Amino acid sequence: MWECRKSYGQTIIPIFYDISPTDVKGQAGDFERYFNQHEIDGVDSNTIETWKEVLRQVGGLSGYDRENINGGYISQLIIEVAARVSQELKKGDKNITEVPVGIDLPVQEVMRKLGVVYSDGQAVKVPDKDVRVVGICGMLGVGKTTLAKVVFNKMHMWFDACSFLQGISSESIQLLQHMLISDLLEKETAPLKSSGEGIEKMASLFGNRRVLIVLDDVHEDEQIKALAGNLNWFGPGSRIIVTTEKRNVLNAFNVGAVEEYKMEPMRDYHSLQLFRKHVFLGHASQDVSEYDSLSIDIVRAVGGLPLAIVHHASYLRRNMNIDTWRSTLEFLKKHPEDRV
Repeated sequence: MWECRKSYGQTIIPIFYDISPTDVKGQAGDFERYFNQHEIDGVDSNTIETWKEVLRQVGGLSGYDRENINGGYISQLIIEVAARVSQELKKGDKNITEVPVGIDLPVQEVMRKLGVVYSDGQAVKVPDKDVRVVGICGMLGVGKTTLAKVVFNKMHMWFDACSFLQGISSESIQLLQHMLISDLLEKETAPLKSSGEGIEKMASLFGNRRVLIVLDDVHEDEQIKALAGNLNWFGPGSRIIVTTEKRNVLNAFNVGAVEEYKMEPMRDYHSLQLFRKHVFLGHASQDVSEYDSLSIDIVRAVGGLPLAIVHHASYLRRNMNIDTWRSTLEFLKKHPEDRV
């Protein structure tokens, strides 16, 4: 555990249960007796000294001493430790303005394709035998990036290092390689002289590390080839998620079986829920029946695209009059290409 903390920055939260931090740090009391017994039993002296040094370090970490928490009652200890662990696990989460209704089933399916053991809304285990790739495909505005963020937030704590490269189609290959390497090393690195140097570093640095990588909005084969084209660059148990409108770019991976998840538009019921949530926020419609009827028609004209639903709902919330709603519906019917 201590080696993982030193090498990869992983967190240790000590719980001092019926023993004081001072005894752990100074190997007094029971600790002293047990170390003496180890010496009598012939345990290697270097091993014992290593244990002692690590315990000296652990005893100085910020943790929880049962005796000093609510008179030693375990219920309060559990509450405080659970809150701390929850806070630690949320570090590194990607910001999601709003999690769309109806996203639970897509999350479950992507987790299944990634080979993640998923239960009660949580990633329980990520098997480490192989490297897996899942492409989330679908049209513009359908919610691919949001789905990738939700999946990322639920599983990133299971990996040695993570990177979420959002909107990569607008950046140069060399800059993307620099960003990816810096993310996975968890420190800023020197600029790359060429994309070839980036590939060499990728191939040499992460072969023993389990990483989680999201490449968002991929448009070209070259982007994949330069960032994750060879899965041997990454250690067993690594996972790569790609979001793209062009499913053919997934052929750039050096494996034959890349799993694909096709992101479909929202169903009418969920689309209407999302629309109403945004359009009636803080407003009371004078003619509810007519606004409701128009809501259904507008949502159908938009076509179940979350980005477009929120966009039009926000506009109509600022223009809460029936004529604007009717003209918006007519525009969407005549110009479906402008719904996003």
